[in-house]
Amino acid sequence: MEKQSNLLLKLSRSLFADTAEQEKFIHAITNPHAFNPAILCVQPKPPKNPFDLESPVFWQPHFVDRLALEYQPGKHSLHQAGHYYCLDFFSIFAASTLLTISQSIKLILDMCAPPGGKSIFAWKTLKLEFLLCNEAIAKRMGRLNSNLRRCQINSSAATNADSKILAEKMP
Repeated sequence: MEKQSNLLLKLSRSLFADTAEQEKFIHAITNPHAFNPAILCVQPKPPKNPFDLESPVFWQPHFVDRLALEYQPGKHSLHQAGHYYCLDFFSIFAASTLLTISQSIKLILDMCAPPGGKSIFAWKTLKLEFLLCNEAIAKRMGRLNSNLRRCQINSSAATNADSKILAEKMP
């Protein structure tokens, strides 16, 4: 095993008894794997996809495409026209818990919304009547508002409130 920090070695030993598993863990941490870019289709998919797609994983929603590593979908005209939102595939994984919700939900309040990917995922997945996005840091609001407008999430609003104040106002 190459020279590692004592903290990383200690962590690997606390997680895994087997030294081979410890080494695999340390290798994964020190040599991160690149994640494929993904697009969350907000508008109907075009008849011909302009990107080469990776095979979908079993839990991947139908409105998400995982692209080959070399693509930069944010530079495509379809992105500028609001047809899709770009995000990394890990964000899709994090938001995929929303796919398990079967009841009708009219409103979601995303307390830490910018830049908007998981909020847009919730809007698309749950077919919300209204999406309320919040961000306590004012300088991040422009990007959030821009993404909501570009993706035509019209039944939404963005606020810049302290989450403690919002929590006090909720029933």
